[in-house]
Amino acid sequence: MPSDPGPTVDGVFYPAGTSRPLAATLTATGGTLSLTAGGLIRPVPDGFRVSERLTGVARALTLPDGGRFVTEDGSGFSALLATCGHRDRGGLMTRLEQRGRLVMVLLVALTLLLVLGLRLMIPAASHWLAHQIPPAIERQIGRGTLTTLDHGLFSPTTLPEEEQRRLSALFNRLRDTAGLPPEVTLEFRQGNRLKANAVALPGGPVVLTDEMVALIPQDDALAGILAHELGHLHARHGLQQMIRSSLWLVSVTLYIGDDAGLSDLVSGSTLALIDSGYSRDDERDADTYALALTARAGFSPGGLADALTALRSTCRTDCDSGSLLSTHPGLTERIEQARPR
Repeated sequence: MPSDPGPTVDGVFYPAGTSRPLAATLTATGGTLSLTAGGLIRPVPDGFRVSERLTGVARALTLPDGGRFVTEDGSGFSALLATCGHRDRGGLMTRLEQRGRLVMVLLVALTLLLVLGLRLMIPAASHWLAHQIPPAIERQIGRGTLTTLDHGLFSPTTLPEEEQRRLSALFNRLRDTAGLPPEVTLEFRQGNRLKANAVALPGGPVVLTDEMVALIPQDDALAGILAHELGHLHARHGLQQMIRSSLWLVSVTLYIGDDAGLSDLVSGSTLALIDSGYSRDDERDADTYALALTARAGFSPGGLADALTALRSTCRTDCDSGSLLSTHPGLTERIEQARPR
């Protein structure tokens, strides 16, 4: 008496060596699998392989000769295999899918570890790389940066030529006292959205805005500002900031796999120099450098404090936001440190 047929699962069968599908049925009878396709019934031999159990993905049974039975009935397929004693445990992808929350936690933890590692490594790498670049190359970077800023931020200066010569002489006095090369020059521009400001670009030049000259007409105070920028130049802070920004951009681009982000590398590092500013320690180091330099050059020791006081009068409450949470020290803190003792 023939045994009763067991559970069945409908699907399609792809014979070995062909991509032509045949309507097929997989049957379990007495613990044995058989496959009906193309009007023929064939037992499923030992050594077959079963695809992983993934949500929304068709299941497949692959025969030793390469033929494949495929079905969309994943739950019925698993139940049929269970009647034959096949343990449908799934592979790595199945276990990851079943542990989605754990995977998400691990992914977040990995991302945090990566960010913390980069926060430690990138500043150190930026400092080292900045001091490996020859001065001539650094000056080329600075000139290229100025060209970029002239196209997108600055406007030509409106200062009279006599005033420009007078301020350039003041700057040269500081530069020569500091022992910096004559290639380090002072440039004048209208700051526009940058307003009253001074910026030391890598390798020189130092850019002084018309708005800063209008705000701080006193020579001793301007000398304090320019000496501060020479402090950034001396320590290569601007170059370090550009390298640091570029390394962050490359790291994030590689992590998320967006190659298009690399095309913004140069422009992004240039804007970072203007918008992100320097770190707390960089600003303090530049202030300390400025106090020593202005004293050696014969300027009033209170010039930097006077200049910072004038700058504080033009800004909002965010002048002092750096005291706790920001990477920049607040102006009030810097003024107190810059006052003559």
